[in-house]
Amino acid sequence: MCEIMQGTVPAKEAQCESVEIMKCLTSKSQAASEGRLFFPDTQQKLRDYCKHLMESLDCARRIIDDCVSEEDKNIYHNLTQDMVGMNAVLCTPGSSLSIRFLKHVDCYKSVSDRFKLCSDRYIGNIVVVQSQSQEEQIKMTCCTVHEYNRCMRNAVDGRCEADAQKLVEETVLTALGQSFGFCKQHHSAPTSNCLRSFSASKGHATGTLDEDNGSQAPQYPWVFSILLLGILLVS
Repeated sequence: MCEIMQGTVPAKEAQCESVEIMKCLTSKSQAASEGRLFFPDTQQKLRDYCKHLMESLDCARRIIDDCVSEEDKNIYHNLTQDMVGMNAVLCTPGSSLSIRFLKHVDCYKSVSDRFKLCSDRYIGNIVVVQSQSQEEQIKMTCCTVHEYNRCMRNAVDGRCEADAQKLVEETVLTALGQSFGFCKQHHSAPTSNCLRSFSASKGHATGTLDEDNGSQAPQYPWVFSILLLGILLVS
């Protein structure tokens, strides 16, 4: 695992800061969003979206290939293989997944603010927990993944037709399935109010950085960058 150096950081070590993965993903996601590609409503727009998506994955993969141990590479592969496979199917013209997505895209657009709230809130919580102990990080990251799943399902519940709701649930469970497995392996069973309890105990609002206490954005351990990667790509 790469360490953050004080002062001047050599180019190789700067590239290997795990936050660089986030730059890959957020820059491509922002480009897609600004180009109104997050909810593409035609096959051509879907192809354009997929181009940005694949560039994000390639960018993250190059950093991981250059910077991490074989063990961490295996963790990355295990946590992302289902998500990558799902995106490959979505990006295949005429696939059943792309047809279902395009059928329901108008409803997804109508609840896009709710989707964004889910992502922003729980990505914020993953950032916050980085200052905690490793045990606490695992517990609260798993809580965040659990709550994100619930939030996404609630976003479409009663607002989109049944198959559109089912597709959202399938997408989240497929993309984050390995993350749920990771949490189960570490015996982390989130409760329905775990984020609320966590926020109250730490003295900050759910989904925000504790800036009043002088906290700075931390560097992401690899495994939590990968869990965050899953959330970014299904947002």
